Amino acid sequence: MKTVAIVAKYNEQVTNLKKLLKEKGLVYDSKNPDFIISLGGDGTFLVAERKFPGIPKMLIRHSKICNKCLNKNKENLLDLIKNNKFKITEHSKIEGKVKNKKFIAINDIVVRNKFANKALRFEISIDGKKLKEEIIGDGIVVSTVFGSTGYFKSITRKTFKKGIGLVFNNSMKYLKPLILKDKQKIKLTVTRGVAEVAYDNEPQILYLSEGETVEVKKNKGIAKTIEIKGLEWITIKNQ
Repeated sequence: MKTVAIVAKYNEQVTNLKKLLKEKGLVYDSKNPDFIISLGGDGTFLVAERKFPGIPKMLIRHSKICNKCLNKNKENLLDLIKNNKFKITEHSKIEGKVKNKKFIAINDIVVRNKFANKALRFEISIDGKKLKEEIIGDGIVVSTVFGSTGYFKSITRKTFKKGIGLVFNNSMKYLKPLILKDKQKIKLTVTRGVAEVAYDNEPQILYLSEGETVEVKKNKGIAKTIEIKGLEWITIKNQ
């Protein structure tokens, strides 16, 4: 891989990294890159995937929190890329549909009550089969394997390695998290209240009123991350 684009939060980060790329014999190309450098934290990667879907991403930390960044400095990482000492790992995505709008997430899709002082009432069906009763609570989180280390884990204190995760957020009656098969489809119908629908760190929020639905299923697309042998993902805590 010889051509690379950069996604970073601040312009000065891009300027400095472009100089380093040139020193390493790599070519900056924002239109047709072989791979992407995601320079920042976990959220920067989500932005990079929306901007360059399916192109391999190398996550380099430039943030206090980056759960999935490679544990090595930029100079050494670029040397390893140049010398083909890496592998590419694929990650499944999910997609949602609200009314006529479709959207894709690599991390998760979150449905929750718009008003903090009012619980959301809703029904859930999986592959057309409705759960037995109306659910009252803050909503749900539908997660990919990749995203299971995020919001899903903060609720369940667990992660998963296969399928699609469905967890109920602060429901009045406890409901166990569900790990569904890739082919299964989820449908949430609001029965009372107003729900917000968010996906990854996309700024646009969608809304559901009584009787409206959101559908979630596996997406055909694949996200790709660059991994280097011996450099596992590390968790960077608040400093």
